[in-house]
Amino acid sequence: MADAAPKFPILTEVIVVGTEYDGCVGRVSLFDPSAQTYIVQLDDGRVSEPLAPDELKSKAEADRRAALMAIQRDKTKSAAEKAQMMQRQMSGSSGAAAEEEPPTATALSERALSAKDVPGGCKHYTRSCVIIPVCCGRPYECRLCHDEHENHEIDRHATQEIICKECDHRQPVSNACMSCGVVFGEYFCGVCRMWDARKSEEAAGKYHCDKCGICRVGAREDYIHCDRCSMCQSASQTNHTCFGESQYKSDCPVCRCDLFGSRIPALQMRCGHPIHTTCYDELSRADYRCPLCKKSICDMSLQWDLMRVEISTQPMPPEYAKTISVFCNDCEATSQGERHFIGTPCGECGSFNTAATGNDAEDEDEDEDDGEGEGEGEDE
Repeated sequence: MADAAPKFPILTEVIVVGTEYDGCVGRVSLFDPSAQTYIVQLDDGRVSEPLAPDELKSKAEADRRAALMAIQRDKTKSAAEKAQMMQRQMSGSSGAAAEEEPPTATALSERALSAKDVPGGCKHYTRSCVIIPVCCGRPYECRLCHDEHENHEIDRHATQEIICKECDHRQPVSNACMSCGVVFGEYFCGVCRMWDARKSEEAAGKYHCDKCGICRVGAREDYIHCDRCSMCQSASQTNHTCFGESQYKSDCPVCRCDLFGSRIPALQMRCGHPIHTTCYDELSRADYRCPLCKKSICDMSLQWDLMRVEISTQPMPPEYAKTISVFCNDCEATSQGERHFIGTPCGECGSFNTAATGNDAEDEDEDEDDGEGEGEGEDE
Protein backbone atom coordinates (compact mmCIF):
# COMPACT_ATOMS: atom_id res chain seq x y z
CA MET A 1 0.00 0.00 0.00
CA ALA A 2 1.45 3.37 -0.98
CA ASP A 3 2.22 5.90 1.75
CA ALA A 4 -0.30 8.73 2.04
CA ALA A 5 0.70 12.05 0.52
CA PRO A 6 1.77 14.68 3.08
CA LYS A 7 -0.91 17.14 4.16
CA PHE A 8 1.75 19.85 4.35
CA PRO A 9 4.33 19.70 1.52
CA ILE A 10 7.97 20.57 2.21
CA LEU A 11 8.54 24.33 2.78
CA THR A 12 4.87 24.96 3.58
CA GLU A 13 4.59 27.75 6.16
CA VAL A 14 2.75 26.41 9.23
CA ILE A 15 1.75 27.36 12.77
CA VAL A 16 2.36 24.83 15.56
CA VAL A 17 -0.53 24.30 17.99
CA GLY A 18 -1.02 22.39 21.28
CA THR A 19 2.65 21.53 22.01
CA GLU A 20 5.65 23.18 23.64
CA TYR A 21 6.00 25.11 20.37
CA ASP A 22 2.41 26.40 20.54
CA GLY A 23 1.98 29.52 18.39
CA CYS A 24 5.42 29.26 16.77
CA VAL A 25 5.69 29.77 13.02
CA GLY A 26 8.02 27.86 10.73
CA ARG A 27 8.34 25.83 7.56
CA VAL A 28 8.08 22.08 7.06
CA SER A 29 11.58 20.71 6.47
CA LEU A 30 11.04 16.94 6.67
CA PHE A 31 8.15 14.47 6.37
CA ASP A 32 8.22 10.87 7.62
CA PRO A 33 5.69 8.96 5.47
CA SER A 34 5.76 5.84 7.65
CA ALA A 35 4.99 7.70 10.88
CA GLN A 36 3.09 10.51 9.17
CA THR A 37 4.98 13.10 11.21
CA TYR A 38 6.66 16.40 10.32
CA ILE A 39 9.85 18.20 11.34
CA VAL A 40 9.47 21.99 11.30
CA GLN A 41 12.26 24.57 11.02
CA LEU A 42 10.94 27.32 13.30
CA ASP A 43 11.46 31.00 12.56
CA ASP A 44 13.22 31.43 15.92
CA GLY A 45 15.99 29.06 14.77
CA ARG A 46 14.85 25.93 16.62
CA VAL A 47 14.04 22.61 14.99
CA SER A 48 10.91 20.90 16.28
CA GLU A 49 10.46 17.35 17.47
CA PRO A 50 8.30 15.14 15.19
CA LEU A 51 4.82 16.66 15.02
CA ALA A 52 1.52 15.02 14.05
CA PRO A 53 -0.66 16.59 11.33
CA ASP A 54 -3.25 17.80 13.89
CA GLU A 55 -0.48 19.72 15.67
CA LEU A 56 0.04 21.93 12.61
CA LYS A 57 -2.13 24.30 10.64
CA SER A 58 -1.48 26.21 7.44
CA LYS A 59 -0.41 29.77 8.15
CA ALA A 60 -1.93 30.93 4.84
CA GLU A 61 -5.31 29.48 5.82
CA ALA A 62 -5.05 30.96 9.31
CA ASP A 63 -4.16 34.37 7.89
CA ARG A 64 -7.03 34.17 5.44
CA ARG A 65 -9.51 33.24 8.15
CA ALA A 66 -8.30 36.10 10.34
CA ALA A 67 -8.54 38.53 7.43
CA LEU A 68 -12.11 37.48 6.65
CA MET A 69 -13.12 37.98 10.27
CA ALA A 70 -11.46 41.41 10.30
CA ILE A 71 -13.36 42.40 7.16
CA GLN A 72 -16.64 41.30 8.70
CA ARG A 73 -15.96 43.38 11.82
CA ASP A 74 -14.95 46.50 9.87
CA LYS A 75 -17.78 49.03 10.32
CA THR A 76 -16.21 51.58 7.97
CA LYS A 77 -16.83 49.49 4.84
CA SER A 78 -20.10 49.08 2.95
CA ALA A 79 -21.57 45.64 2.23
CA ALA A 80 -20.40 45.85 -1.40
CA GLU A 81 -16.86 46.77 -0.36
CA LYS A 82 -16.77 43.94 2.17
CA ALA A 83 -17.97 41.45 -0.45
CA GLN A 84 -15.26 42.51 -2.88
CA MET A 85 -12.54 42.37 -0.20
CA MET A 86 -13.69 38.90 0.89
CA GLN A 87 -13.70 37.72 -2.72
CA ARG A 88 -10.07 38.82 -3.04
CA GLN A 89 -9.19 36.90 0.09
CA MET A 90 -10.98 33.73 -1.04
CA SER A 91 -9.30 33.85 -4.47
CA GLY A 92 -6.06 32.97 -2.70
CA SER A 93 -7.21 29.37 -1.97
CA SER A 94 -5.35 26.06 -2.67
CA GLY A 95 -2.70 26.80 -0.06
CA ALA A 96 -1.63 30.11 -1.59
CA ALA A 97 -1.34 33.13 0.64
CA ALA A 98 -4.41 35.35 0.69
CA GLU A 99 -4.24 38.43 -1.47
CA GLU A 100 -3.62 41.62 0.39
CA GLU A 101 -6.21 44.37 0.22
CA PRO A 102 -5.23 46.83 -2.52
CA PRO A 103 -3.48 49.91 -1.15
CA THR A 104 -5.53 53.06 -0.80
CA ALA A 105 -5.09 56.07 -3.06
CA THR A 106 -3.36 57.91 -0.19
CA ALA A 107 -0.93 55.04 0.35
CA LEU A 108 -0.18 54.86 -3.35
CA SER A 109 0.47 58.58 -3.57
CA GLU A 110 3.07 58.25 -0.80
CA ARG A 111 5.25 55.82 -2.77
CA ALA A 112 6.61 55.57 -6.30
CA LEU A 113 4.19 53.78 -8.62
CA SER A 114 5.37 51.28 -11.20
CA ALA A 115 3.86 49.75 -14.31
CA LYS A 116 4.56 46.45 -12.57
CA ASP A 117 1.82 47.30 -10.05
CA VAL A 118 -0.80 46.61 -12.73
CA PRO A 119 -2.89 43.47 -11.97
CA GLY A 120 -2.84 40.84 -14.72
CA GLY A 121 -2.72 41.58 -18.43
CA CYS A 122 -5.07 43.67 -20.58
CA LYS A 123 -7.38 41.75 -22.92
CA HIS A 124 -8.92 44.92 -24.35
CA TYR A 125 -6.11 47.03 -25.84
CA THR A 126 -2.41 46.94 -26.64
CA ARG A 127 -0.39 49.96 -25.55
CA SER A 128 2.99 50.88 -24.06
CA CYS A 129 1.71 52.76 -21.03
CA VAL A 130 -0.62 52.30 -18.06
CA ILE A 131 -3.05 54.86 -16.66
CA ILE A 132 -3.31 56.22 -13.12
CA PRO A 133 -7.02 56.86 -12.41
CA VAL A 134 -7.69 59.86 -10.18
CA CYS A 135 -10.48 57.99 -8.36
CA CYS A 136 -8.36 55.32 -6.66
CA GLY A 137 -4.78 55.98 -7.76
CA ARG A 138 -4.14 52.32 -8.63
CA PRO A 139 -2.49 51.89 -12.05
CA TYR A 140 -4.36 49.88 -14.70
CA GLU A 141 -3.80 48.98 -18.33
CA CYS A 142 -7.07 50.63 -19.43
CA ARG A 143 -10.42 51.92 -18.19
CA LEU A 144 -12.11 48.57 -18.78
CA CYS A 145 -9.52 46.73 -16.67
CA HIS A 146 -10.14 49.28 -13.91
CA ASP A 147 -13.92 48.77 -13.95
CA GLU A 148 -13.50 44.97 -13.88
CA HIS A 149 -11.34 45.07 -10.72
CA GLU A 150 -12.90 47.97 -8.80
CA ASN A 151 -16.36 48.54 -7.31
CA HIS A 152 -16.66 51.95 -8.98
CA GLU A 153 -16.46 53.25 -12.55
CA ILE A 154 -13.59 55.34 -13.86
CA ASP A 155 -13.98 58.85 -15.23
CA ARG A 156 -11.93 58.26 -18.35
CA HIS A 157 -11.64 61.98 -19.14
CA ALA A 158 -10.24 62.86 -15.70
CA THR A 159 -7.04 60.79 -15.98
CA GLN A 160 -4.04 63.10 -15.73
CA GLU A 161 -1.04 60.77 -15.40
CA ILE A 162 0.36 57.63 -17.02
CA ILE A 163 3.41 55.39 -16.55
CA CYS A 164 5.65 54.21 -19.38
CA LYS A 165 5.93 50.42 -19.55
CA GLU A 166 9.42 50.62 -21.00
CA CYS A 167 11.20 52.83 -18.46
CA ASP A 168 8.59 53.13 -15.65
CA HIS A 169 8.59 56.95 -15.92
CA ARG A 170 5.52 58.64 -14.44
CA GLN A 171 4.35 61.60 -16.52
CA PRO A 172 1.38 63.66 -17.75
CA VAL A 173 -0.92 62.20 -20.42
CA SER A 174 0.68 62.18 -23.89
CA ASN A 175 1.49 59.70 -26.66
CA ALA A 176 5.27 59.62 -26.25
CA CYS A 177 7.44 58.98 -23.20
CA MET A 178 9.19 62.10 -21.90
CA SER A 179 12.09 59.91 -20.71
CA CYS A 180 12.79 57.17 -23.28
CA GLY A 181 10.80 58.53 -26.24
CA VAL A 182 8.77 55.36 -26.91
CA VAL A 183 5.43 55.94 -28.67
CA PHE A 184 2.58 54.54 -26.60
CA GLY A 185 0.08 53.89 -29.39
CA GLU A 186 -0.51 54.04 -33.13
CA TYR A 187 -3.86 55.59 -32.23
CA PHE A 188 -4.12 58.16 -29.46
CA CYS A 189 -7.04 60.26 -28.24
CA GLY A 190 -6.18 62.91 -25.68
CA VAL A 191 -9.85 63.48 -24.88
CA CYS A 192 -10.78 59.87 -24.07
CA ARG A 193 -7.31 59.00 -22.73
CA MET A 194 -7.13 56.11 -25.16
CA TRP A 195 -4.13 54.42 -26.78
CA ASP A 196 -3.96 51.50 -29.25
CA ALA A 197 -0.55 50.19 -30.29
CA ARG A 198 -1.77 47.53 -32.71
CA LYS A 199 -0.83 47.52 -36.40
CA SER A 200 -1.48 50.75 -38.24
CA GLU A 201 -4.45 49.45 -40.23
CA GLU A 202 -6.17 48.15 -37.07
CA ALA A 203 -5.46 51.26 -34.98
CA ALA A 204 -6.66 53.44 -37.86
CA GLY A 205 -10.08 51.80 -37.54
CA LYS A 206 -11.00 54.22 -34.75
CA TYR A 207 -12.03 57.85 -34.60
CA HIS A 208 -13.19 60.33 -31.96
CA CYS A 209 -16.69 61.78 -32.32
CA ASP A 210 -16.99 65.14 -30.58
CA LYS A 211 -20.80 64.90 -30.47
CA CYS A 212 -20.82 61.38 -28.98
CA GLY A 213 -18.00 62.42 -26.66
CA ILE A 214 -16.16 59.10 -27.06
CA CYS A 215 -14.03 57.17 -29.54
CA ARG A 216 -15.79 54.90 -32.01
CA VAL A 217 -14.68 51.73 -33.83
CA GLY A 218 -14.49 52.15 -37.59
CA ALA A 219 -13.25 54.67 -40.14
CA ARG A 220 -14.55 58.23 -39.71
CA GLU A 221 -15.68 58.46 -43.34
CA ASP A 222 -17.89 55.39 -42.91
CA TYR A 223 -20.07 56.98 -40.23
CA ILE A 224 -22.23 60.05 -39.80
CA HIS A 225 -23.56 61.44 -36.52
CA CYS A 226 -27.35 61.60 -36.11
CA ASP A 227 -28.13 64.56 -33.84
CA ARG A 228 -31.58 63.27 -32.97
CA CYS A 229 -30.36 59.81 -31.98
CA SER A 230 -27.12 61.26 -30.45
CA MET A 231 -25.30 58.33 -32.03
CA CYS A 232 -23.03 57.65 -35.01
CA GLN A 233 -24.76 55.72 -37.78
CA SER A 234 -23.33 53.87 -40.77
CA ALA A 235 -23.12 56.18 -43.76
CA SER A 236 -24.24 53.30 -45.99
CA GLN A 237 -27.49 52.80 -44.05
CA THR A 238 -30.12 54.45 -46.25
CA ASN A 239 -33.22 53.46 -44.25
CA HIS A 240 -32.22 54.96 -40.89
CA THR A 241 -35.21 55.90 -38.75
CA CYS A 242 -34.71 58.33 -35.86
CA PHE A 243 -36.16 57.14 -32.56
CA GLY A 244 -34.58 59.74 -30.29
CA GLU A 245 -31.61 59.68 -27.93
CA SER A 246 -33.15 57.19 -25.48
CA GLN A 247 -33.11 54.45 -28.13
CA TYR A 248 -29.31 54.19 -28.03
CA LYS A 249 -28.95 54.98 -24.34
CA SER A 250 -30.43 51.53 -23.69
CA ASP A 251 -29.23 47.92 -23.75
CA CYS A 252 -28.89 45.55 -26.70
CA PRO A 253 -32.07 43.40 -26.89
CA VAL A 254 -29.98 40.21 -27.19
CA CYS A 255 -26.97 40.50 -24.85
CA ARG A 256 -28.47 43.21 -22.59
CA CYS A 257 -25.19 45.17 -22.65
CA ASP A 258 -24.82 48.91 -23.21
CA LEU A 259 -25.20 50.07 -26.81
CA PHE A 260 -23.95 53.66 -26.65
CA GLY A 261 -20.55 53.08 -25.07
CA SER A 262 -19.93 49.60 -26.46
CA ARG A 263 -16.80 48.84 -28.50
CA ILE A 264 -19.00 46.64 -30.73
CA PRO A 265 -20.70 48.62 -33.54
CA ALA A 266 -24.49 48.85 -33.52
CA LEU A 267 -26.88 48.67 -36.45
CA GLN A 268 -30.54 49.43 -36.89
CA MET A 269 -32.87 46.57 -37.80
CA ARG A 270 -35.69 46.97 -40.32
CA CYS A 271 -38.06 47.79 -37.47
CA GLY A 272 -35.76 50.57 -36.26
CA HIS A 273 -34.55 48.97 -33.04
CA PRO A 274 -30.74 49.07 -32.58
CA ILE A 275 -28.68 45.98 -31.87
CA HIS A 276 -24.99 44.99 -31.76
CA THR A 277 -23.77 43.75 -35.14
CA THR A 278 -22.48 40.53 -33.56
CA CYS A 279 -25.77 39.94 -31.76
CA TYR A 280 -27.68 40.54 -34.98
CA ASP A 281 -25.67 37.80 -36.68
CA GLU A 282 -26.47 35.37 -33.84
CA LEU A 283 -30.15 36.34 -33.77
CA SER A 284 -30.60 35.94 -37.53
CA ARG A 285 -29.37 32.35 -37.29
CA ALA A 286 -32.02 31.48 -34.68
CA ASP A 287 -35.05 33.70 -35.42
CA TYR A 288 -36.33 36.13 -38.05
CA ARG A 289 -38.10 38.48 -35.61
CA CYS A 290 -37.01 41.39 -33.46
CA PRO A 291 -36.97 40.37 -29.76
CA LEU A 292 -38.77 43.62 -28.84
CA CYS A 293 -41.52 44.22 -31.42
CA LYS A 294 -41.62 40.83 -33.25
CA LYS A 295 -41.32 42.44 -36.67
CA SER A 296 -39.28 40.62 -39.32
CA ILE A 297 -35.62 41.69 -39.21
CA CYS A 298 -34.89 40.73 -42.82
CA ASP A 299 -36.65 40.28 -46.15
CA MET A 300 -38.75 37.13 -45.75
CA SER A 301 -40.65 37.33 -49.05
CA LEU A 302 -38.93 34.28 -50.53
CA GLN A 303 -39.73 32.23 -47.42
CA TRP A 304 -43.37 33.36 -47.53
CA ASP A 305 -43.62 32.26 -51.21
CA LEU A 306 -42.24 28.81 -50.31
CA MET A 307 -44.80 28.49 -47.52
CA ARG A 308 -47.65 29.36 -49.91
CA VAL A 309 -46.51 26.63 -52.31
CA GLU A 310 -46.34 24.13 -49.45
CA ILE A 311 -49.83 25.09 -48.24
CA SER A 312 -51.26 24.67 -51.76
CA THR A 313 -49.93 21.11 -51.90
CA GLN A 314 -51.07 20.21 -48.37
CA PRO A 315 -54.65 21.46 -47.85
CA MET A 316 -56.11 21.40 -44.34
CA PRO A 317 -58.47 18.50 -43.45
CA PRO A 318 -62.10 19.71 -43.76
CA GLU A 319 -62.77 19.34 -40.03
CA TYR A 320 -59.94 21.79 -39.23
CA ALA A 321 -60.38 24.22 -42.12
CA LYS A 322 -61.76 27.61 -41.05
CA THR A 323 -61.30 31.35 -41.50
CA ILE A 324 -59.70 33.07 -38.52
CA SER A 325 -58.70 36.59 -37.50
CA VAL A 326 -54.94 37.23 -37.32
CA PHE A 327 -52.74 40.14 -36.28
CA CYS A 328 -49.70 40.82 -38.47
CA ASN A 329 -46.54 41.77 -36.59
CA ASP A 330 -45.04 43.28 -39.76
CA CYS A 331 -47.76 45.68 -40.98
CA GLU A 332 -49.71 45.73 -37.68
CA ALA A 333 -53.00 45.07 -39.50
CA THR A 334 -55.75 42.69 -38.38
CA SER A 335 -57.28 40.61 -41.16
CA GLN A 336 -59.06 37.36 -41.98
CA GLY A 337 -57.20 34.36 -43.34
CA GLU A 338 -57.56 30.64 -43.94
CA ARG A 339 -56.06 28.73 -41.03
CA HIS A 340 -53.31 26.25 -41.77
CA PHE A 341 -50.87 24.36 -39.58
CA ILE A 342 -47.97 25.79 -41.59
CA GLY A 343 -49.17 29.36 -40.99
CA THR A 344 -51.89 31.88 -41.73
CA PRO A 345 -50.87 34.76 -44.01
CA CYS A 346 -51.79 38.39 -43.44
CA GLY A 347 -54.61 39.54 -45.70
CA GLU A 348 -52.95 42.94 -46.15
CA CYS A 349 -49.22 42.35 -46.77
CA GLY A 350 -49.03 38.55 -47.19
CA SER A 351 -46.60 38.05 -44.32
CA PHE A 352 -46.77 34.83 -42.31
CA ASN A 353 -45.45 36.66 -39.23
CA THR A 354 -48.95 36.54 -37.72
CA ALA A 355 -50.79 35.40 -34.62
CA ALA A 356 -54.47 34.49 -34.08
CA THR A 357 -56.39 37.17 -32.17
CA GLY A 358 -59.36 37.35 -29.83
CA ASN A 359 -61.71 34.37 -29.76
CA ASP A 360 -59.85 32.73 -32.62
CA ALA A 361 -56.73 32.50 -30.45
CA GLU A 362 -58.79 30.74 -27.76
CA ASP A 363 -60.40 28.47 -30.36
CA GLU A 364 -56.93 27.51 -31.60
CA ASP A 365 -56.02 26.29 -28.10
CA GLU A 366 -59.32 24.44 -27.72
CA ASP A 367 -58.93 22.74 -31.11
CA GLU A 368 -55.52 21.49 -30.08
CA ASP A 369 -56.93 20.08 -26.84
CA ASP A 370 -59.87 18.47 -28.67
CA GLY A 371 -57.54 16.91 -31.20
CA GLU A 372 -55.51 15.32 -28.44
CA GLY A 373 -58.68 13.90 -26.81
CA GLU A 374 -60.01 12.45 -30.06
CA GLY A 375 -56.71 10.78 -30.79
CA GLU A 376 -56.65 9.12 -27.39
CA GLY A 377 -60.23 7.81 -27.90
CA GLU A 378 -59.35 6.23 -31.24
CA ASP A 379 -56.40 4.43 -29.69
CA GLU A 380 -58.71 2.77 -27.18
